[in-house]
Order: sequence, then structure tokens, then C-alpha cells
Amino acid sequence: MNNIFRSAIYFNILLVLAGLSSCQKENSIELGNAPEFGRIVLYWQPVFKNDSFEFNLPYQNGSGETFTVQKFMYYIHSIALQTTDGRWRTVSAKEHFLVDFRNASSKLQEFPVQVGAYKQLRFAIGVDSSRNFSGAQTGPLDPLNGMFWAWSSGYVFAKLEGLSPDSRGPRQEFTYHIGGYKPPYVAFRIITLDLTGSGMLSIQKGATRHLKVTADVSKWFDNQHTIKIATQYASHSPGSFAVLVADNYAGMFTVRSIE
Repeated sequence: MNNIFRSAIYFNILLVLAGLSSCQKENSIELGNAPEFGRIVLYWQPVFKNDSFEFNLPYQNGSGETFTVQKFMYYIHSIALQTTDGRWRTVSAKEHFLVDFRNASSKLQEFPVQVGAYKQLRFAIGVDSSRNFSGAQTGPLDPLNGMFWAWSSGYVFAKLEGLSPDSRGPRQEFTYHIGGYKPPYVAFRIITLDLTGSGMLSIQKGATRHLKVTADVSKWFDNQHTIKIATQYASHSPGSFAVLVADNYAGMFTVRSIE
């Protein structure tokens, strides 16, 4: 009886050890299949016609109008990268970021990215429709950031303000506050940028790559449409003019370098 009892105990111990071994193998397989990550830092840089840009310095648009810029801001979200085989991987889905070029810290965003090679960068400029119609919010969407239309419960997607002797506005101001989802005046835009011209974005485990993306102020005036300050010096609501400006600034982005 004792031998039989001891044999039963040994058998049960062997079953437990076998079970533990099996679990360890399953866990090792799961860990082995887990994706590895590096990081990217997005750095946004303002330029004028691909050259240096500074606030309150004079520039000239394609219509020969001289102007200075005092504010240059926009929202981005839904950041994604496309692999070399055409798959899109979301980097940041729901979070909104306010790029304010007067605020150095807002020009940088850092994200974990799955290891691999990527050929395109995609992001939205504006505020997604669900958040746009959810009233005043916090963080980057806080109305204190000056990008909220309280009268319409909606957000300004992008803003450019300054002075120009060609403006008929108060104190020769021009103020372009662009936004809106009211059909057909939808100012929301999806931007897709090629990465291969800068040598492809290769993410390695534990490494950080820096992506410099420029935003060209000149494109607000001269791109798909010609915008003249003398003709319209202000936009403070959704409408046909806001859509024209959104068409223009959608083309202001370029991947300058990958480091």
C-alpha cells in the first residue's frame, strides 16, 4: 500500500511539473511573438518657402503683399506609419496635439513604434468630429489655448495671425481661424507624406529616430488657391473661404530629415 501511495504521489508531482513546463513553453512562445519597439520623435519646424522663419519678421506672399506672423498653430492627431509592404500601423489614434510654434515644447511629440521599415507618414490636421462637437475639453483641447469657438461649440483646426499693410482690418491685422464640418464646408484634412526621399524610416529595437517635418507658411497664401490679404483679411467661421485656406495649408508639410 505504501508503495502504491508513494507511486501515486510521484505520478501527481510529475503531472504538475509537466504542466508547469507546458505553461513555460506557452509563455515563452507568446513572449517570442510579442512585437518589439523603438521610438520616434516628431519635430515640427516652421519655414517660409523652405527657408528659415521667425515671428514678426517681414515676408512677402506670391501676390506681392508684405506681412508678419504673430501666431501659427494647428491640431494634429491620428498619426500612423505605413510599412514597406503597405500596411498601416497606428502610432497615436485618439490623442490630439496642439502645435504652437511660439511654444517650443509643443513642437515635439515622442511615440513608441513597432520595429520595422516605413515608407509613409500619415496624420490628420484638425479635430476629429466626435471631439469637435463635444464642447469645451481639457489638455490640448482646453479653450484657454485659444483654439475654441465658444459660440459654435467647435474648434479652430489651424490658425495664422499677423499684420500686413495690405489688410483692411483693425490695426492692419489678418486673422485666419480655419475649421468646421458643416457640409460642404469641411476643413478637416488628412495628410500623407513620403518618407523614402529622406532615406526610409527604419525603426530598431530600443533605438530612437528623429523625424523633422516642416510647415511652410507661404503655402497658406500660394498653393492650390491664391489667397490675398487685401481681398479677405479674416476668417472666423466655417465657410467657402476657410475650405480654400485648408486646401492650401494641407500642402505645407514636408519631411525634411530622418535622423
